[in-house]
Amino acid sequence: MNLDISQIIIQIIAFLLMLWVLKRFGWKPLINQLDDRQARIKGEFDAIAAERQAVQNLKQSYEDKLHKSDDEARRKIQEGIGQGRRIALEIEEQAQANGRTILERVRREARNEIDQAKDQLKSDIVQLVITTTEKVLQQELDRPKQEKLIKDMIEKAKL
Repeated sequence: MNLDISQIIIQIIAFLLMLWVLKRFGWKPLINQLDDRQARIKGEFDAIAAERQAVQNLKQSYEDKLHKSDDEARRKIQEGIGQGRRIALEIEEQAQANGRTILERVRREARNEIDQAKDQLKSDIVQLVITTTEKVLQQELDRPKQEKLIKDMIEKAKL
């Protein structure tokens, strides 16, 4: 094998020259493109992470609002129940007061009617006694006739 040193040196120089041209015109743009792509991908991942965090924050915000609205609804329901109980109690107290008033009025009316009935009964009894006395005085009756007459007047009084 014949090795020619000049040819080896030319090939080494050509190789180095080719290496320098590739480095200058090929390697740097390729590295720059890869770096740009890497930065763009990293930026997209960062944007995705930021959006994920924003979605998580939004989800948490909605959950908080949902819990607040649930709590508010429960509070309003409890207030409504309490108010309903108060109104029911007021209605019950008012009904009891009205019932007591009506009962007292009925009692007074019953007492008045009883008093009127007693007065009427007294008046009727007095009238019967007077009538009976007049008849007894007008007739001279024996004892059985007097008893019969009094019994008849009592029967009339019962009617």
